[in-house]
Amino acid sequence: MSDYIFGTSLSYRDYLQARSFEDALRSDISKQTRAIIASNSELQRYNISVADALPATISEGFEQLSTAVAEGFEQLSYGFGWISRGIDNLTAEIGELKALVQWGFSELLTATSRVNDALVELIKIAKTPAQTWAYEQFEIARDAFRKDLHDDAVEYLERAINGYASNTGYRLEYRFHYLFGVIRLGSFKNNSRDIVDPAKAEQAFLNAAKYARRDAPREAGRAYLAAGWAAYCQGKMVEAHQHTENAVALVADLAESPFQLSKITAHQRNFADALSPLEKAIRLDRVYALKAASDDDFKACTAEVRALIEKLRVEAKAEANKLLAQVREEVERLTQIHETGRGIIDQTVLRIGESALEEATDAAAKDTYFGYLDAAEICRRGEKNLREAEAESRRRHGEREEQKRRSGAEKERQVALERERHVKEIESQISIERNAPMAATWWFLRVAGLIASIILACTQCSRVYQANDRQEEIRKAAVQRMFGEIRAKGYDPDRLSVEEARRLGYRAEALPPPNIGITFIGAWFKYLALGIVASFLIAFVGNEFTKSARVAALERKRDEIKRGTR
Repeated sequence: MSDYIFGTSLSYRDYLQARSFEDALRSDISKQTRAIIASNSELQRYNISVADALPATISEGFEQLSTAVAEGFEQLSYGFGWISRGIDNLTAEIGELKALVQWGFSELLTATSRVNDALVELIKIAKTPAQTWAYEQFEIARDAFRKDLHDDAVEYLERAINGYASNTGYRLEYRFHYLFGVIRLGSFKNNSRDIVDPAKAEQAFLNAAKYARRDAPREAGRAYLAAGWAAYCQGKMVEAHQHTENAVALVADLAESPFQLSKITAHQRNFADALSPLEKAIRLDRVYALKAASDDDFKACTAEVRALIEKLRVEAKAEANKLLAQVREEVERLTQIHETGRGIIDQTVLRIGESALEEATDAAAKDTYFGYLDAAEICRRGEKNLREAEAESRRRHGEREEQKRRSGAEKERQVALERERHVKEIESQISIERNAPMAATWWFLRVAGLIASIILACTQCSRVYQANDRQEEIRKAAVQRMFGEIRAKGYDPDRLSVEEARRLGYRAEALPPPNIGITFIGAWFKYLALGIVASFLIAFVGNEFTKSARVAALERKRDEIKRGTR
């Protein structure tokens, strides 16, 4: 048997001493029941080995023969070495009693409680020098306990509680009573008849519960649980039942509490009432299914225990199948999103889901209680990982899209800035064109026009001079003819008045004009002015036309850039 069973041939002290010489805890379990609970590979994860059970004695063999023939038994073996090494790991991981660790390991009772609080922290809560002294005695006791000096540990604990010499001690500290109870309860290492005393252990744990109940109810619950075990080891089932019920009330989530209550109830042959707390214990910690199936206190109700485990297995199967369907549906949904090519879901996300689905399916395929629990847990963990991976994938996709959007926006901004720069450059060019001085070509035209005007004016003036000279000769000839005719008529033309000449039929208006063109200065200025005006006007119009054409071309280019068509 793996745990102490009251009423066997061994007393509690003998049980501790007998176990101290063995290297493993062993318990028998029905093959049929074990097959419902876990496969060999699943048990190996808990460092439990399975072998066909052999009776320790001939008498035991005859007693077990009928049952063994009917269904056969296997032996579960829990190595002491592994349990001893695993205590620190277990307590560091969850800080509670585990189903695989027996009451014979007092180290666990201290490791999972606040008995190991540092001395410096304890002294902080001390209000008097006497309390400080008591905590120092407690520290010495803990050190002695660590060194397996249990008698010295008891001595210093009694001093811490009851005082010594002029020091009064500190009875109200539950830690003192708790450690005292642990030592008096004994263990596979501590099995001296001078130390181990379940009655004193029970009272010490009850004192610890009394003083911890107000400020540390969880510690009080552990103390009640230990007091219940101490009472069970004495055969005080009523007290054991009451203490354990108190523990369940204070620490309902500690699986050992309802299991111990169920074990005590089953020992009292009240099997109907034993199943409810047993179910609670198994739901809190699956390994209690093994512990119950292999505990002799439950052997008289093996069928009921097996039925309970089968019920839990069926429930676990339904839950596992439901979760498997959910994970499968989730994987299909994510696969569909992935295959659309939108890049929202990475291949990594699908691998997480597919891996969880495969692992959970393999676990469920074992068709055991542990297997279905594992499958459900894998599915829950897989769904959680899938959600996180999907969220991360979507986040990364969002970042990529945002980066693209920002890149596109930045590109558009750069294009807009470049367009704006071009527009400003063109507008600057337009302004320069509009305010630009006359081009050299048109200045050349002006100068050329001026020179041509001067040449033209001079040429024309020369022609006027020549024409006027000829006209002057013609006028002189006409005057000489008129003077000759007047002399012929007997008049002196030099003395003849104008009136007299008119009466004779001669008028000055009838003579050819003295000039047929404008004067030299007038002709010169006329042609010079006309040439200058014409050349300057042509240069101005031509310059303005070419400027307007260039400005219009720049404006068209500017408008095209603004519209984005260029």
